[in-house]
Amino acid sequence: MNKFTNSPARLFRAWASQLLVLALVIFSGQSAFALQGANGAHDPSTIVKRNGVYHVWTTGNQIYHITSTDLVNWTVAPTVFAAGTFPGWINSYVPGFQGNFWAPECVLRNGVYYMYYSCSLGGRQCAIGLATSPDLSTWTDQGMVVYSDNVSPWGSIDPAIFTDANGRLWMAFGSHLNGNYLIELDPATGKRLNTTIQNIAGASPYCENEASYMMQHGGYYYLFYNKGICCAGVTSTY
Repeated sequence: MNKFTNSPARLFRAWASQLLVLALVIFSGQSAFALQGANGAHDPSTIVKRNGVYHVWTTGNQIYHITSTDLVNWTVAPTVFAAGTFPGWINSYVPGFQGNFWAPECVLRNGVYYMYYSCSLGGRQCAIGLATSPDLSTWTDQGMVVYSDNVSPWGSIDPAIFTDANGRLWMAFGSHLNGNYLIELDPATGKRLNTTIQNIAGASPYCENEASYMMQHGGYYYLFYNKGICCAGVTSTY
């Protein structure tokens, strides 16, 4: 995203991937491959593999999309929404929105791909929406999942989806304001299950928390999130 910069699974996944590559390089004695082609990606989604092709969606107009068959050479692919279009409901929650989506996240459940996306102009009014697809090519918008108005203590951006040990589906989200939040999702629809919303990581004094990601390991749940200032070159603190 821009002002808030997301990485949902994002920075954690990126760091984990980089550490894995570094370990492989160190212990194998081989050089890492330099990415080729359309390799610019801000706030990348989870990498999704279908029929031998790897897919990544990123911040960008109509939800930017790149693909690769080898994880090295990347090609621009069709966006989720057609050029110049976006779901009409968004302007009711984010006035002035023009189709530049932030921090998408894609997950596969029961043969259906669920694409969660952020709609924001960098202010308090923002929303997370959902689109679904059977094949990663044709997408049907399912509308709003959660939104923020001018008095909401949470920011509705940076969605990250996970399933707990009991099979319940959750979405961690939020940036700045009062920190990161959690809502439960209906496993049948992927939409919000109830009105309960939990604050899971309070904001720092500078309200920098964003792009949370949750995972379970060894009987514990782990919450990762980003904080600091991004996109400022060597002066970044992200």
